[in-house]
Amino acid sequence: MRKIDAVRIGAVLASITLAVLLITGDIDSDVAWTIAGLAVLSGLAALVSEKGWERFIARISKASVGPVSLELVTDVRVAAGETASKDDEEGSDSRPPKTREPDLTAVRLRLEWKLAFVAKHLLDPDCCDPEYLNVGSLFYDKYLTEVQARTAVAILTTRDLEVTALGIEGAKQFVNDASVFVDGVRATVFWNWVKKVLDEGRWHSTVIKGTSKRMDILAGKDKVSRVTPVLALDRDSDLLRRAVKRVATDPNPPPGLWRTIVVIPDVSEAEPGPRRPDPDNESEAGSKPGTTVHVVKLSELDEALGAKSTHAVI
Repeated sequence: MRKIDAVRIGAVLASITLAVLLITGDIDSDVAWTIAGLAVLSGLAALVSEKGWERFIARISKASVGPVSLELVTDVRVAAGETASKDDEEGSDSRPPKTREPDLTAVRLRLEWKLAFVAKHLLDPDCCDPEYLNVGSLFYDKYLTEVQARTAVAILTTRDLEVTALGIEGAKQFVNDASVFVDGVRATVFWNWVKKVLDEGRWHSTVIKGTSKRMDILAGKDKVSRVTPVLALDRDSDLLRRAVKRVATDPNPPPGLWRTIVVIPDVSEAEPGPRRPDPDNESEAGSKPGTTVHVVKLSELDEALGAKSTHAVI
């Protein structure tokens, strides 16, 4: 009752204020109606219980603009923020075809190409049959999170005409977020794979909250190491070189580290072993010597973390 009385008093005071402002000419009628409408909405919000308000917001998130749900728009935005580094330049012999942007069909073609690459070249053929690999299986096997899988499905199934219902700016933002997700989808699959191996190896692992494109993992048992997954496929991988430089010269590394590890796919042509930034390399000129970085293949990660024997990578 006290809440209702307070709302009533507030409404009366707001009405009196609006009337005075209208009479004195300080505001016009259009502005007054807008303020009145906002006041009504505020009053209704004040009368709704906390749980009722949560249910109301939940219903809004399930709503749709044409055939595209607002929840789906949010998923695509979140997935774009979670995606790993752009991986288009990795795999010099098999780069994605050039397509026009921004167009959802073009984004879909790049996604299908990259998923085919994941199935044929990245995942272990002994555990994954490329002919049966799809978004659902990647989600089931923890190579994609739920939001990432929902985003991939949306890109594969949403038509360009449906996206136009979001309006010019809304459609442009949706396609841009989808494109950012696809830019690093192979690297995202590999990052999730590394995290899966750590979890299944019963290593204690915690994601270091940094910039979304550079998420490292603290992993270990008695000794803690910094693990940086990098989709380095080429012998002279620029992604690998940049990652080594970043973690080796980090001015504020996590305290108490036993090792700094950069893990790359087993199919990578890059050479594993200890590395430091190369001062003779033009792109690394000016780098301090920094920490020694251990570059290892994924199948060797357990051993690099201090295990006596490696776990099978599945």
